[in-house]
Amino acid sequence: GGLDEQYAKLTRLYQQNPHPGSGEVDNIKEAQGQQQELRAYIQKSRQYFQRCTPIPVPESKNLTSQEFSSALSRTVDQLQREATNASITLPAKDSKGQTYSFSFSIQRSSLAYAAGSLEPLSVQLGEIKALCSVLFQSKINELVNLRREHASDDDQKGPQSDYLTEKSVTNELAVLAPYEVTFKCFSSELAAVLAGLASSPYGLMVKSINVEAAPAPPAV
Repeated sequence: GGLDEQYAKLTRLYQQNPHPGSGEVDNIKEAQGQQQELRAYIQKSRQYFQRCTPIPVPESKNLTSQEFSSALSRTVDQLQREATNASITLPAKDSKGQTYSFSFSIQRSSLAYAAGSLEPLSVQLGEIKALCSVLFQSKINELVNLRREHASDDDQKGPQSDYLTEKSVTNELAVLAPYEVTFKCFSSELAAVLAGLASSPYGLMVKSINVEAAPAPPAV
């Protein structure tokens, strides 16, 4: 397959006359130097692309519904406290009287989850916690909404304001998971959010940004 093809290409290069490593410019030596520089760059940048710790990390090999339910409750409570301590307004309670769930409304109202959903949900919960930490540390004024991709069949029954239609994309290096956050703030807080995302060790990248000016105050 691809490995045989690359090996054949390498063999042809070594058999060339002149050899690619001869002459004033040693191409092999140049390539080795570039490879070494690339390894050094990857090692240096790796600190900015750490994997968010899933919530929870399972105590055994398989995560249980009880473990995830307890961790979800603790995490949502923690995020609500952090928002309150930072004087950040969260969305109001829903029609069932449930406080804001950070896109996990359907999971908070259930103790049983669709098969195969616990691991992706735990990954999303860890990533949302990391994302909210940046927002809260930046002292935004109000978190309006947060949306994630569907992780299970259960999400089809939840409020669609919790979800995106976009899906994760996997390449050779990472899984790129989409999130959408809507919040209110001043220009200085927006700058702090962007700086916090850029300096995050979890590779939180801004794909697009849509800024809407606040409405003008009524004339007195």
